[in-house]
Amino acid sequence: MDYFPHDTDAVNDDKVEMLRALYGNDGYAFFFILLERIYRTRDFELDVSDAETLQILRKKCGVTVDKFNKMLGTSLKIGAFCPKTYQNQKKITSDGIKKRAQAVVDKRARMRETYQNQQGVSDAETPAETRAETQQRKEKESIDNIYNNYPVDNHDGTYTLHDGSRARNYFGKWVDASDQNVTLDLGFYKELTK
Repeated sequence: MDYFPHDTDAVNDDKVEMLRALYGNDGYAFFFILLERIYRTRDFELDVSDAETLQILRKKCGVTVDKFNKMLGTSLKIGAFCPKTYQNQKKITSDGIKKRAQAVVDKRARMRETYQNQQGVSDAETPAETRAETQQRKEKESIDNIYNNYPVDNHDGTYTLHDGSRARNYFGKWVDASDQNVTLDLGFYKELTK
């Protein structure tokens, strides 16, 4: 997964607050660095059964081995990550992580199906990630075209048009900002003349 849901008020989550209270911003960074790594895995479980993986994670967090181990122990104790899964399989995950990840996976599947139905494109022709990105790009381009073709109010009685020229509304008609004798045909800007 190339992104994961991050609540805008995550800093107020009880588990995150506990990690921050005990370890400062290192606790916050530790938690979200692990989440980033977990969400990059296929099954949303981070295998930490080997010493090398733990060393890489510790370096990413920028803390000592002792501090990393304490933060990991605390996060398991407070339920930020599933202690049973860690104890039995040496994997870091949680039910909440799996639930949020599954919601994203399901949404992508629905979007893929909707897009295929609209476009008539098969899975063989278009990879899953490309289909979702294409739909998002088309929506963004549509919005950009609306805003890029709309005049910008210069707050001096003139407007800058999408081509960079300047216009002014002169008694209900659009004229060149520097020469009111030059009338401009700006059909889709008519709502500004009201």
